[in-house]
Formats: sequence, structure tokens, C-alpha cells
Amino acid sequence: MLIRKTLPEDLPLLDAIFDQCRAYMAKEGNPTQWDEKYPTSIVVADDIKQGHGYVCLNDEGQVVASFALGDYEPEYDRLRDGAWHSAKPYIVVHRMGALPNHGAGQFIFAWLMARYPHIRIDTHEANKTMRHILDKLGFQYTGVVSYEGYGDRICFDYIAPARKHAPALLNIRKAQASDLERLDEIFEGARQFMYAHHNFNQWMNGFPNQNDVKPALDAGELYVVIDEDHHDEIVGTFVLSDYEPVYDELQDGQWQSDQPYKVIHRMATIQGRGVGTFIFKMLMAQYPYLRIDTHADNQPMHELATKLGFKRVGKVFYNSRNAGWRECYDYLRPSTK
Repeated sequence: MLIRKTLPEDLPLLDAIFDQCRAYMAKEGNPTQWDEKYPTSIVVADDIKQGHGYVCLNDEGQVVASFALGDYEPEYDRLRDGAWHSAKPYIVVHRMGALPNHGAGQFIFAWLMARYPHIRIDTHEANKTMRHILDKLGFQYTGVVSYEGYGDRICFDYIAPARKHAPALLNIRKAQASDLERLDEIFEGARQFMYAHHNFNQWMNGFPNQNDVKPALDAGELYVVIDEDHHDEIVGTFVLSDYEPVYDELQDGQWQSDQPYKVIHRMATIQGRGVGTFIFKMLMAQYPYLRIDTHADNQPMHELATKLGFKRVGKVFYNSRNAGWRECYDYLRPSTK
């Protein structure tokens, strides 16, 4: 999945999404949170003008969810029956509507939590689906606010754990041919970092380079990470594919599952901006089963994978490029075990 700013050409799709959300909420016992007047594409058109509107796309590039972000909500100053957990500046999420059974809601929240240290949201007390997601992801109940004409809403907030650096405004998009020269710089920087800081050479003889990832670009499997705080600078890249033949020859262990998986390859990032963590968290929020492999001496990757819940499962041998043995990890979402 990908998230981007809402465009005017998205508007005809959004009324249909909101209508499906209204029907789903009514079926789940929440018939009054949204009425036929709110939200609509007319409201979202105003979000676009203010730069507040976002949509979530599935792997086929179809819009499956919409939401708005703001930096202040006046009603939150009148919270009752509780208290916010921080008085610091926050991001408020409004008008989140997602097609049922696409997993977009959880993905959107994972994206927001990776970017913003303080998030606030309100929802109807009967919105069981939203409350389940918020509870699962670590949001905390804070109290109640009232909206004229719509009644009470229960409120939640999320305060990120302390970090060494402020989170960057990272985002993921599919790579374009015009990105390839920048990717050569990213790959070379990763090669130099691995050798200088950890005294090993995972990527030898100029591998990977833009020619190595061109087939993935053509197949729609090459992605880049951009830093929106720095004029959409490309700060990372990875390949995401459906199958790796050598994984069928795993030795000294076994994969946690034989279900279909996504494999992450050619991941390279600028250091010090949390890009690697961001990539993994976004993919973990979207896909229930992931596999990776890495050099035995790639300590940063071993530590990152372990910290995020990946399990070391064995090793595989690559004949190509004299790459040799690689340690393997997989991540299986707990609810799918």
C-alpha cells in the first residue's frame, strides 16, 4: 500500500467509499456516526485546498481509503471526563474512511505513528472496528468531546516512545526511471557504510547498481523512500517481490510458515533518519508474512530485524556473484500463526 496527498481526480471515488463505510458501520451497530451529509467528496475538496487530504492506495494503485490530517481541533480544548496525555503540538486524524477488509486502516495508523510523535483522534463510542485498531496499536483513552449536531465522541491519543532523533516525514512510492542515478548513490553509500563501520562487504563488485534493479523497476517491484521534510529527497530504496527460489533450499532451520510471502531485497538507506525501521514497519503493517536474508556480519540488520519481531530461521547459499551464505529471517504476524 502507498499513501499520498488526495488529488481532484480522486473525488469521484470517495463518495462510493464513504457510502460503503456508512453501510458497514450500520451493519456493525454504528448507524449514526456518519450521515448522508458528512463526509462527502465536497468536504474532501476543501481538504485538498488546505493540503489536509490523503488517500491510501492498494498494490494495484486503487484508492481504498481516505483521511484528513490537521494540526488543531478546537473541540479538543473542551475535553471532559479525562485528560490528554500531552500538551505538546499534535496531529489530529479526521474523516478516515476505508473499504472494509483491505487492511488500510491499520496501515494508515502505522504510517502516522512512524511520522508523528503525538496523534489525537475521536470516534463514536459504537465504532467497534476503530476502537479495536486504536487499542491494538497502543492509543490511550482520554475522555469525551461533543460536536454540535453530532453528539459525543470518545477520544484517544498516541504518544511515541522517546527517540534519539525527531521522526522524519518519510513516505514510500514506486520508483521511476528518473530515480535510478540517485539509487546508485544510495547503494554506494550503503556499501561504504557497511565496510567502514562493520568491516565487511555484503555487496561486492559494485552490486547492486541501477542496472541490477532495472528489472525490478520494470516489474513494478522497486520502491523508494522519500523525506518530505527535505524536498522529497530519496533516502532509501528496496525491492519487494513475491518469491525467492533459493529460499526453498533453507538449511539449519525452517521457515515459520509455508504460506505466500513477500521478500525484501536490495534495501539500502541513508543512515540516521530511521529509514530502515520505517520500511519494515510499513511492510509489517501491510503484509502478514515477510522474509529477508542478510550477511552474517551485517549486525545493524540483525539487530533491527530482531528488535521488530523477525525470527532467525536458518541460512541459504547464493551461487550468483559469489555471495555465499546468508542468514535468513521471517516475520509472521501473530494473528496469522
